[in-house]
Amino acid sequence: MEGDENVERGNWSHKMDYMLSLLGFAVGLGNVWRFPYLCYRNGGGAFLIPYVIMLLLSGLPLFLMELALGQFSSQGPISVWKLSPIFKGVGIAMFTISSLIGIYYIVLLAYSLFYLFASFTSELPWNTGCTNAWNTPDCTISNHGMIWINGTWYNRTEIQDTELWNASKRVWRDGAIQIFFSLGTSWGQLITLSSYSRFHNNCYRDAVVISVLNCLTSFYAGFAIFSVLGFMANEMGVKVEEVADTGAGLAFVAYPAALARLPISPLWSSLFFVMLLTLGLDSQFAVLEALVTGIVDEFPRRLRSKKMFIVLGVCSIGFLLGLPLVTQGGFYLLQLMDNYSGTFSLLIVAIVECLVVGWVYGCDRFLDDIAMMVGSRPCLWWKVCWKALTPLSLLFILIFQFTVYSPTKYGDYTYPFWSEVLGWCMVGVSVLMLPAVALYKVCCARGTLFERVSFLVEPSWDWGPALDRHRDGEVYQFLHGRDKAATDHREMSDFIRQATGGDETTKI
Repeated sequence: MEGDENVERGNWSHKMDYMLSLLGFAVGLGNVWRFPYLCYRNGGGAFLIPYVIMLLLSGLPLFLMELALGQFSSQGPISVWKLSPIFKGVGIAMFTISSLIGIYYIVLLAYSLFYLFASFTSELPWNTGCTNAWNTPDCTISNHGMIWINGTWYNRTEIQDTELWNASKRVWRDGAIQIFFSLGTSWGQLITLSSYSRFHNNCYRDAVVISVLNCLTSFYAGFAIFSVLGFMANEMGVKVEEVADTGAGLAFVAYPAALARLPISPLWSSLFFVMLLTLGLDSQFAVLEALVTGIVDEFPRRLRSKKMFIVLGVCSIGFLLGLPLVTQGGFYLLQLMDNYSGTFSLLIVAIVECLVVGWVYGCDRFLDDIAMMVGSRPCLWWKVCWKALTPLSLLFILIFQFTVYSPTKYGDYTYPFWSEVLGWCMVGVSVLMLPAVALYKVCCARGTLFERVSFLVEPSWDWGPALDRHRDGEVYQFLHGRDKAATDHREMSDFIRQATGGDETTKI
């Protein structure tokens, strides 16, 4: 590709850069430390049935929706909601969720980096007994190995409740949740990455390819994880479920203990933590880009030339907010953020996102937008998913999440009540953006309440392709009902700003 199509905003220099960035974001730590455990816990191959079904019902439709939204509008996760300004809170909620996730996700990479350098020794330090400076009086030596968390090497021997191992309704819940979170939908990153694509890029094909590769990577990770954990269980003479774990416990507890039993253990440990770093860095870069793009696209004339300073500011704030997570009890804070910042709120945002595109903006209009970009209209399946199947499947996940909710625990430690309140505050600060922004928009508009709402649910005057040549086409004029006298996007932009004083929600 020669030169940028969108000179002001920029485009991907090559299609492969875009595809690898998408794949790098979608394939993250969850593919390694969550999918293999869920697959094992739910009967192995039987888990793949609900996993694939939920991929078709919720994961892939949402993935395609967000790629198409970003590519069609060339806007970030906040500005893209010009398609229905009253729901701009969806974008701000995505921004808030990404901010919270970015704070603790980078700490996981810091842990990986720390463990990586700790592996550069002739013998792994978490396998050297209880005579080290970091050990507490509670340190004991057993066949299960010594594990170091927050300055203490300790023995992790807890056994999972046998009820969790039955192939039941939990299988569908786990399959749905895993595919939803694995693809990274409704965070805002997919919209951001696709917003730098060229207008006629085949986003339909991209969505299918990346989703399939993401699932295959998760499947492959299962072999890498459980081949080592199976070796550890055999060495110790215990069942696999006694050494299996999920999340950060797998990455920084169970797997390092297993690696310590292998020949040339420092080598395998170093390779494992290099893998975690490379997996996580791509996802973290996408989180950072979504935050920066979300800010810059809201005030492009003022901030686009100062993007470097925005990046520096976002990184500095994230660094300061992440410091409590690396203190003595920081791992417990990290688990709390992981449990609340991107679970309930993310599902609610995804449901609203589907309803807005499917019913408010309209599936037919959205399918026509995709046809403008790729040259053909997607089949009826996508319309059925966006209007019914996807939001219903997400609602099922949300309801099930509430029914099985229990206070947060980490190992044998039960979190105090105030921490539960803090967790639900993280949920609330994201979800409350939806009604708060809608109320603000309605209050700023003019006319009766019905006129205000009717005006704000329709796309704003500047919604659509970023470049005039894509707006000037007969197809776009026919689909969006724009008068050709107003196709010069720049002149119309200046006129609206002068007439409204910069408030895009004001009726002229």
